[in-house]
Amino acid sequence: MVLFNFRGLKASPVLDKHWHHVCITWTNIEGKLNFYIDGALKRAKTEFKKGAVIKGGGVVVIGQDQDSLGGSFHVLQSFAGLLSHVNVWNFVLRTFALVDMATGFGTEAGNTIAWKDLVRSQAYGQVKVVTISKDPPMRKFKNSVEPR
Repeated sequence: MVLFNFRGLKASPVLDKHWHHVCITWTNIEGKLNFYIDGALKRAKTEFKKGAVIKGGGVVVIGQDQDSLGGSFHVLQSFAGLLSHVNVWNFVLRTFALVDMATGFGTEAGNTIAWKDLVRSQAYGQVKVVTISKDPPMRKFKNSVEPR
C-alpha cells in the first residue's frame, strides 16, 4: 500500500466543478514523487519510499481508504464525485506525455490498469458507471497551443 500526504496543497483547483487532469508519478529507484494538476507540477517529494517494491497479486481500491487489508472501510473516508480515465502504468510517464494527456492531445491507456478495463471490472458499494456521450471537455490552459 502506498500512502502519502501533501499537506498545504490547496484542493480548490480541483473543486471548481470542472474536469481536471490529476497525475501522480513515482519512481522507487530515486524515491521521486511528483503531483501534477492539469499538466502543471504542484508538489514534488524526494526520498519517498526509495527502494520500495509494490508486489503483485493485490486488489486495487479506488476512492476509499482502507484501515486494514481488504476491509475496515468507513463511509466518511470515501470519495464522492466523478472519476474518468483512471489509468496506471508500471513506469514513470515523461512530462510531455502527461501534459499531452492533460490538454486532451495524448492517449490514455495504462499498461497496468486501463480505464476501459476498470469500468468493466467488479465494483462494490454505491458505484454507478455512467456512459457519457463524449470524453470530458478539453480544457484551455495558459501558455498552451490551441488545436488547428
